[in-house]
Amino acid sequence: MDVLEQRRRSYDRIVADYDRYRPGYPAESFQYLIDHYGLNSSSRVLEIGCGTGQFTAYLGALGCAVDAIDASDAMIAFAKQKYSLFNVQFYASSFEDFPITDKLYDFIISATAFHWVKPEARIDKTYQFLKPDGALVFLYNHYLEDPVRLEVQRVYETALALPKHDIPLVDDKTDMIYKDILQSALFREGTMACFKNTITYDTEAYVGMKGTHSYQNTLDPTQKEALMAGFREVLARHGGTVAVDYETRLFGFR
Repeated sequence: MDVLEQRRRSYDRIVADYDRYRPGYPAESFQYLIDHYGLNSSSRVLEIGCGTGQFTAYLGALGCAVDAIDASDAMIAFAKQKYSLFNVQFYASSFEDFPITDKLYDFIISATAFHWVKPEARIDKTYQFLKPDGALVFLYNHYLEDPVRLEVQRVYETALALPKHDIPLVDDKTDMIYKDILQSALFREGTMACFKNTITYDTEAYVGMKGTHSYQNTLDPTQKEALMAGFREVLARHGGTVAVDYETRLFGFR
């Protein structure tokens, strides 16, 4: 099993922590889809990588007919139980393996998961799944300001003996995906909107949030524990709490 597949499967082990500690998405980001893309209760939506349903909750509450997929059986089981009252069908499947049917979608949406889709499927297969004038949307939470980020970077370097820039950055991946879609002949009207959000973490919540990332979850248990201990020491030096500024970036295409 390659490293990418190990990381993909690592989410099965941290479902409850993922739901509890991962930052959600500001309501304004969802309202943007309503105001600028015409999302409404009659929209048919495919959500790629629904996880525990943090963005699915918005879609379900609006009344959209949603097919929500995730490669993690455990994530799907959790989300299905949590959102059983919504008009959402959950499927344990990667996007690459999800069958193309005659049920074309008004929207394909992916929240903090689109980088897991193989490059050849991000454009060609999403295009095949969408109705004419359908919308492809993906969004991610990016750090704007984390007062302890430099100290956390030093923990990575010390605990894992990593060079300074050896931690994968999702920012680089999203910029690349956005440019690839813009350059394709299949989509038009590329837009980006940004929404700010500040979350104050106590020590356990900050460590819990860090522990939900696939990079940490594929480490040797001894390495992971050393890393988490280092994070706790950093938070202790800052009084046990830290306010992290996020920016949710939403990328949309017709």
